[in-house]
Amino acid sequence: MKLYLKILSTLFLGGLLLLFNSCSQNDHFVTDNDILSFSLTVNGEQKTGVKTTQGDTIKFKMAPGFNTNTLEDLVPSIFISGYSTISPLPSEPQNFNEPVKYTVTAQDGTIREWIVKWTYGDRVKDGNGGGATIPVWYKTPTELGINTTGLESSIGVSGDYLVFSRSNKTVNKYTGEPTDKKLNVTGVPGQIFFLVNDDKGNLVGCTLPAISSGKFNVYKWSSIDDAPQLIYTEDYTSGAMPGRKFDITGDVNGTAIFSTNMYESGKSNGKIRRWKITGGGTPAEISSVIVPIGEEYPATATAIQWQSFAMSAPDENARFYTTVPALLWGTLYSGIVVKYGTPDNVAVLSKFRGSFVQDDGSAGGGYWGNIIQGHVSAFDFNGKTYVAACGFSWTRYTYCLAADEDLFPGCIGKNIGYWYGEIPFASGIGNGTSSITFSNVNNNEMLIYVYVEGGGVACGKMTRYER
Repeated sequence: MKLYLKILSTLFLGGLLLLFNSCSQNDHFVTDNDILSFSLTVNGEQKTGVKTTQGDTIKFKMAPGFNTNTLEDLVPSIFISGYSTISPLPSEPQNFNEPVKYTVTAQDGTIREWIVKWTYGDRVKDGNGGGATIPVWYKTPTELGINTTGLESSIGVSGDYLVFSRSNKTVNKYTGEPTDKKLNVTGVPGQIFFLVNDDKGNLVGCTLPAISSGKFNVYKWSSIDDAPQLIYTEDYTSGAMPGRKFDITGDVNGTAIFSTNMYESGKSNGKIRRWKITGGGTPAEISSVIVPIGEEYPATATAIQWQSFAMSAPDENARFYTTVPALLWGTLYSGIVVKYGTPDNVAVLSKFRGSFVQDDGSAGGGYWGNIIQGHVSAFDFNGKTYVAACGFSWTRYTYCLAADEDLFPGCIGKNIGYWYGEIPFASGIGNGTSSITFSNVNNNEMLIYVYVEGGGVACGKMTRYER
């Protein structure tokens, strides 16, 4: 009996030991083979992958009409389960135009295959503004068929054409390809110096008295083929001169406000003159806006030669945006700086994204730059107002598009941009100016154009699909 119990006890202890060893070995190897997170950067914008509810698939969103070249040769950021391995390695560039398969192997050898692919973002609801804004094209002056040494002050859109102010040449607004069409400027003394388009796509432009026989004339066009209609004229003799920068908001054939800076003694004097059009009739001058120059960013006498100004709506008391100087000789404060407010309150600054604004709002980049001949423009899209600005540096222009609501109470940093980039610029070309305009293609798309004299034109498209 004692021998039987001893044998039974030995077998029991052996079984426990075997069970213990078996459990220890199973616990030693990790079975997880998950992709914990996936992201990649497309045209400077981070796309975050989202796992589907069924199947081992990860999707990231792209806007309809995106350039497929932007998904080629991208290196993603991937985090996987601990003790697991992944193939191919995340450091290997992939073409994400097509689904990419990643194999994650757990420590115990269990394999799990993941598929990563793009999908269209959800449509932004009515009244909620724009979504993804994607680059469409960029053309150099040579490719645009314009003077490579500058001498174009601005651009405007009419119909299917993007029009250059001083040469009156045109390109296709969708592709940037030159056309044989030219803007009709019959009866214009000298030349159209600054050209814009209103919110309805009507061209409006002005002459500069210095090169137009002392005339500050404002014209509108029904099309590029029709002769311009003079809607305002003023003789200039001496003192502050209008016409260096010009802008309009609203409908020139309905209700609109157009404005110009005043240029005196080699610089803008901080005064913005404004005229209101009601019912498409004769413009009537309304109160000017005084924007003190050099208060926040002390500057030299020439630091803001052409002060740009744009209004958010054709209302005398509506919010406006204007460029301000951002330079002390040898010390860079910011690359794109915009002051905004109302005629009664013009004290707020906003630092846009650019090469010269760090995440904390401080200066960066080490380049000599300012807003000397930059530009600002505003437009509405799907119920929200957007502001585009462009600032000059010694070697390039930087531009950014942001939502008006993101500017309050005073944005600082790089994270507000819907669309941003740089255009190379060579010093000594023309006036070194820039211009921004837009074209509402339909309810789903808005085209935005940035022109840099001597640098060319960049075109972007705001869509109603999620970023």
